[in-house]
Amino acid sequence: MPSAPDDPDPAPPDEPPAEDVEDVEDVEDVEAPDDDPEPDEEPIDERPSGPRRARLLLIAAALVVLAMFVVDARRDGGRIDERIGAGAVGVTARPTTQPASPSPAQPAPSPSAAAPSGPSPTRSEHRSVPPPSRSPTPIRFGPVTFEAEADGNTLGGSAFAAPYPGASGGRIVRNIGDWDTREGDGFLRFEDITVPVTGRYTLKLFHVNIDNQPARTVTIAVSGADPRPFTFAGNSTCCTASTVQVDLREGRNTITFANPDGHAPSIDRIVLSLP
Repeated sequence: MPSAPDDPDPAPPDEPPAEDVEDVEDVEDVEAPDDDPEPDEEPIDERPSGPRRARLLLIAAALVVLAMFVVDARRDGGRIDERIGAGAVGVTARPTTQPASPSPAQPAPSPSAAAPSGPSPTRSEHRSVPPPSRSPTPIRFGPVTFEAEADGNTLGGSAFAAPYPGASGGRIVRNIGDWDTREGDGFLRFEDITVPVTGRYTLKLFHVNIDNQPARTVTIAVSGADPRPFTFAGNSTCCTASTVQVDLREGRNTITFANPDGHAPSIDRIVLSLP
């Protein structure tokens, strides 16, 4: 019996119509991503624009100034009144009337380091205290010798210069006083007696009595003042020294020796000094 013929090859599956295939291709074309997509819009620049940047800088500067005022106010114990408005910052520091409390971290002063009791001297007190007084340096003058026969002196009346043994300059001035001569009463004036200070000076008179008379009187007048009489003992040996006190002015003075009532001693020299 003849064998059944083999089954023919199965028919291939039905293929979709051509139109459907085209539709699939169109879908694939739409969904396929593009390797180089083009950006739809430009990237956004995140940096602030010019006016905005200026405002930020102004605000930063104001904050720095505010911080500086806050630090100063805390240091001085003041209070800060911040007023910020209309884009401006104002800082007003008001001094506080409360004294700053001491920091608890500071240790209390020890008794040994405490200041001494009593008010401390101020600068004005230092200035008002006068410096310690110093005793003035004493002025020294003399002894200074003035010769009777010196050229600068004035001899009047019967007085004249003559040699005499033992005289310091070799001569004396004699016939001082009333000698009943036609020239009138004799006198001797020392014209330039200059001293450094007004006061009382010691005058030592060196004199001689030519006729060996035991005592004679002479008047002494200083710078035109009233004459004062002095009587000195002496003899004919040159020379006897007698001491008197006279008041002189600072600077130039004159001293006049005379005697309107009798014979005055002859004069060799005078010596002046401060006591």
